[in-house]
Amino acid sequence: MDDKQLINESIKVADILAKELSFWKRLFIYACSVLLSVLIIFGILAYIYVYNTEMIIETTTLEGNQNKYGTTGNDIQLLTSDLTNENILKIINELNKLTNEN
Repeated sequence: MDDKQLINESIKVADILAKELSFWKRLFIYACSVLLSVLIIFGILAYIYVYNTEMIIETTTLEGNQNKYGTTGNDIQLLTSDLTNENILKIINELNKLTNEN
């Protein structure tokens, strides 16, 4: 095999390798874009699920009354509650009276 044939064969091999590498490179880019699209869709669905589910929080006041707080998304709706500013001030005043008596 002379030098010209060897050079021609190596050029053919290089062309085949370049075509194969570009195929795998394109396949990798397509796979990454599909994976990114799927992740974005799942992220949007998770966001919708987390912020649109209703959550009920129950608490008990000092008087034993139960309160329910319903939250939907970022909006917090107070369903039943005795914890108003007036009631909190009454509790503080009663505690002050108890501590002053002792």
